[in-house]
This record gives sequence, structure tokens and C-alpha cells, in this order.
Amino acid sequence: MFGICFHKWKYIYKQKPDTFLGEQYYKLIEFGRICQKCGRAQLCYKDWNGNLKYETLAEAKREILLKKIRDEGEYYVLKSKTL
Repeated sequence: MFGICFHKWKYIYKQKPDTFLGEQYYKLIEFGRICQKCGRAQLCYKDWNGNLKYETLAEAKREILLKKIRDEGEYYVLKSKTL
């Protein structure tokens, strides 16, 4: 109505290999998020105090990001060449 969006975020995770009791698995680490209503994309980072912050991406970067993620239902996973 007035250009206001009550965002419905779907999070993006990257996979990091780790080992537990001699078995390898992939930890999911938060990478960013995309609003399911308006399409805004934001990347996650930690500030100097260790708090999570989000930076909104420009349209061109958002389009590149959309090509590099895989939909897993409740969240997205950043595609990796090793998987």
C-alpha cells in the first residue's frame, strides 16, 4: 500500500565440512536471507562486537546470488563446487 513490506525471510546457509566422532558432515552457517514477499536480499556479517548484522544487496548482486543458491524447502543452501 505505502511501499511497506513486513518481510518474510527465508535464510541462506553455506555448508562447512566438519568431523564428529570420525564421521564427516556439513555444518550450516548463516550466509544471508531473502524476503519471500519483496525479494530483498541481504548478506550476513558480524560487527566488531560479534553481533550479526545484515547488508542489503544491490539488484545486480541479488541476481547473481539467486543463481548460486539451491532451495531446500525451509531454507536455501549456497551451491558449492565440492558438493
